[in-house]
Amino acid sequence: MNAYIFDVDGVITEPKERIITHPEIITLIVGLLQNKNTIAFVSGRALSWLKKRVIDKITAYIQDDNLDHKLLDNIYVSGEFGGCNIVFRNGQSEETINPNLRLNSKLIERATEATKNFSDIVFIDKEKQTQFTTEMQYGLTVDQFAKSEGEIAIAYRKIVKDLKLEDIIEVHEDRIAINIKYKLANKIFATKTISRLDEK
Repeated sequence: MNAYIFDVDGVITEPKERIITHPEIITLIVGLLQNKNTIAFVSGRALSWLKKRVIDKITAYIQDDNLDHKLLDNIYVSGEFGGCNIVFRNGQSEETINPNLRLNSKLIERATEATKNFSDIVFIDKEKQTQFTTEMQYGLTVDQFAKSEGEIAIAYRKIVKDLKLEDIIEVHEDRIAINIKYKLANKIFATKTISRLDEK
């Protein structure tokens, strides 16, 4: 048995469309599960986003082909860079949230206010539970977003500094989003978290 760990944006889903545009990916994943492999998804995305766009597609494929729903027991999901997780037991999902990675309300309030100045470029991802994320508006290209991303990140970093949180909080920029999150939360942390999920 092998374990396969996948990022999601740009690997499983297409970044601009934010959906799976190649359904054969689902066929491949289910095939790996049937061969008793472990599949893990590590992403900065919210759990609800990952469930709707990835996990629900896998579940539907398994149901439509009358496969054993316990195949899902070999899927592990780490969202928000390890802040939220999903495991499956007997085909049923169980979600956990790391309470130590939740942002304080003052930071979220200040970041929300600052984002109003960039509403034509980004929108707030309200599905996040442990971090504050603004994402590229639909219809924009990655290049268009990149032109304003730095300015938005600077505004967020100023807030973090004003609240004297620089030691534990960071502003993380990626291809289509900007995240304000605990420094501890990253893909390395998320991958290590996955290795411990089944111990609970």
